[in-house]
Amino acid sequence: MVKDCYKRLYDIPQIVSFDVADCFCLPYEDESFDIIIMNHVLMYLEHLDLALKEIQRVLKPGGLLYCTTIAHDMLKERDEMLKRFDPKISFHQEILYNRFGYENGKEKLQQYFEDIELFDRKEIYEITDMDFLYQFILSGKGLSNDLEILYRKKREFYNYLKNIFSKNKVFQLTVHIGMFQVKKEEKS
Repeated sequence: MVKDCYKRLYDIPQIVSFDVADCFCLPYEDESFDIIIMNHVLMYLEHLDLALKEIQRVLKPGGLLYCTTIAHDMLKERDEMLKRFDPKISFHQEILYNRFGYENGKEKLQQYFEDIELFDRKEIYEITDMDFLYQFILSGKGLSNDLEILYRKKREFYNYLKNIFSKNKVFQLTVHIGMFQVKKEEKS
C-alpha cells in the first residue's frame, strides 16, 4: 500500500515521506502533523485509547484528524443471508463497530478532542450480477476466522446464491459509513 501511495503521490510537494509506523508509538515529534487520515483503521485496534493518545500527541494545535468507520447496518443484508445459509458463518462486524463505529465514535473521540463533526454516507446498492456478489463475499477471507466454513462450502454457497437470484433477480446491500472530522484544540 505504501508503494502504491508513493507511485500515485510522489510528485506532490507537500508530502515529504512515505513511512510505515506503529500507531501506538509513532516515531514523530510532538505536534508535527497538520492532518492525519485513518480510513477504516481505528475499528481494528484493540487498544484504541493508546492510538488516540498518540494521534493527539503528534497532531498540531488546530490540526485535523479524518477517520472513517462503519455503522451497525453496514452490509446487513450480506450477514443475514450468510446466517440463513449457515449460522456459524460470520464477519463479526459487531466487534468492529463496537470498538470504534459510526454510533460510538464521537464518544470515544471526545475523550481526547473537543471539535468533532460526523459526515454520513448511506447508500443501498442493487446488485444484479450474482457472480459479482459471490466474489465480493469470498473476497472477505481473512476478516474473520468464522468464514472458513464458507470456503469449504463454496459450491453449495454458489448454488444457494443462484437460488436467491432466480427468485429475486436483485440483491440489495446497504453501505453505511461515517467520516469523523476532528480538530485539535488550538493553544490559548
